[in-house]
Amino acid sequence: MVGVEPTTCRLLHLFYLAASLFLDGAVNAVRANAARTKLDEYRQKGWKYISPPWEKDATSESDIHACTISRRTIANQHLPSYVIEAINGCELLVYLDATWTGAPGIGFALTLAHELRHSWQYFNAPVVLHSQTPLSWVMPPQLTPCELDAEKAGERVARQMYGDEGARAYLDTELAGCKPEHREVLERLAALDETADPKIEAETIALLERRAAEIRKYQLQGNFVIPGIQELSEALRGRSDARLLT
Repeated sequence: MVGVEPTTCRLLHLFYLAASLFLDGAVNAVRANAARTKLDEYRQKGWKYISPPWEKDATSESDIHACTISRRTIANQHLPSYVIEAINGCELLVYLDATWTGAPGIGFALTLAHELRHSWQYFNAPVVLHSQTPLSWVMPPQLTPCELDAEKAGERVARQMYGDEGARAYLDTELAGCKPEHREVLERLAALDETADPKIEAETIALLERRAAEIRKYQLQGNFVIPGIQELSEALRGRSDARLLT
């Protein structure tokens, strides 16, 4: 860490005590491999019924290629066992697989900054982070405060490292070659104001209060608890009267 300011050293040390950063040289294919095994088994037995989700999973599109996962939930994630073990007692794991570690520099930097922003949210704005899954049931996942804040962070880092022209050239290239279902996300990223919102937590609480009845409705209809609700309720305690649990 030669040349790094002492304050930065202390911050990095504190981060690595609380979180583990795993940059994988392999592509995560846990779900893809499971689906391919099922498909091979059914075909060998001559069974005609093939579950559509298995065919999608077999492409690896459903696998996690970048994420920020807490110790509470990591055991339930479709990640390689060696990645799950890497949390090693830390509170949080930030993970990127070879989809991003082997990507062009700007794509790697943008994605890493995005995930590190989620780790910042976990420790500094837990309401924002834990609201992601519950809000995703009642609005597009990419439009939640949690994801927009992380997208802004990724864009800020990309522009700081590669300049406005470099960031624009990267997004233009990605847009030109992306799948139709990814276009909206990239177009929004290109048009996004990268400035961090200083009121993001208060605005997230207000949004949760407006959507609380819808969130409860989904849980009641399915007779289940949306992942993240317990953690969100803990983070909201004393700060909002919104009732999210059924």
